[in-house]
Amino acid sequence: MNNSIKEILDKYGLKYDNKRIKNIENIINYFGEISYNELENIILENYTIGESYFFRDKDLWKILKQFFLRDKKQTYNVLSLGCSRGEEVYTFSFIINDTDKDYKITGVDASFERIKQAKEGKYKKWSVRKLTKSDINKYFEKKGDYYFVKDKFKKHIEFETANITNYIKNNDKYDIIFLRRVLIYFTEMQIKSILKNIKSSLNDNGLLILGHGEFYPYLTKLFDYEITNNIVLWKKTNKEATENFKTKKTIYSNNKIIKEKKSYNLNNEKLIDTLSNIPEEEYLEIIEKLISEKNYAFAYNLINKISDNSLNYLIWKYKAFLEIQLNLDPTDSLNKAIFLNSDDDELWALKRLNGNRR
Repeated sequence: MNNSIKEILDKYGLKYDNKRIKNIENIINYFGEISYNELENIILENYTIGESYFFRDKDLWKILKQFFLRDKKQTYNVLSLGCSRGEEVYTFSFIINDTDKDYKITGVDASFERIKQAKEGKYKKWSVRKLTKSDINKYFEKKGDYYFVKDKFKKHIEFETANITNYIKNNDKYDIIFLRRVLIYFTEMQIKSILKNIKSSLNDNGLLILGHGEFYPYLTKLFDYEITNNIVLWKKTNKEATENFKTKKTIYSNNKIIKEKKSYNLNNEKLIDTLSNIPEEEYLEIIEKLISEKNYAFAYNLINKISDNSLNYLIWKYKAFLEIQLNLDPTDSLNKAIFLNSDDDELWALKRLNGNRR
């Protein structure tokens, strides 16, 4: 891998993704010699996803509007991290302008080109494709093939080019922080650091808003949550990272299982339901993280949601492992996993372990 690419990925805490890196190298080969700054812009434009549109996740904006109408607070300081070309920031401006609230919104993105477009407020049909004709007329002025955000909705808005991992360490306190579909580009260590800094950057009872279906186990150590119509709002509390997060441990001694008393608060059915529409690959990543943190009960609740018709042997392998940890019968799960992939030595080890439990 090109040393400069590695340096830039490390600078922004981005994952090493061989497919994306190969695409970037192909672009470099096509253009020939380029400067470091040009390379940085190419990586940020091509390594992360900038596609968005106005009122993305429409139910979220309905819920937020109702929240503003009933909330007694009059002034909101809002931060949008990874704001891309500004669709999210302006959508917030659209809905809060329908209330009597005062506000300031700051949009931050690592890409200079995206921030430049956000400041201009100039969009193609793609970005407004989910809006009705009346909404387009309300929020935009159409000039040729472009849609320009009306000036009244650009007040109280600032856009900045910055590395978000550094930005949240050094700036204001916020009432709401948007971080939608951004953390997927970061390593697990970076995610934990970012979430800690976000909690510190929120005012008491401030809200963190992630993308629909996004979930990271570490969230529950730092935030409480409210769920409405399958939309999760993460709420800052005084919760410490270790509070109410003891999970069930299983200790093997002389082929017998000794169960420790468990205490957990993560098996909320509504929270699990919000994850039901994400891809199986992402679902498995969540389950793997929960297993690594020994949060077996929550992982088992999640895996039950997708296991019935699955032909992925890993689903059944993890389910069998969790059933052993929770002192349940793993026989059916083990048999299905072995049928789907009899070459996995760990499955046979689990089968032997299960036999020793009896």
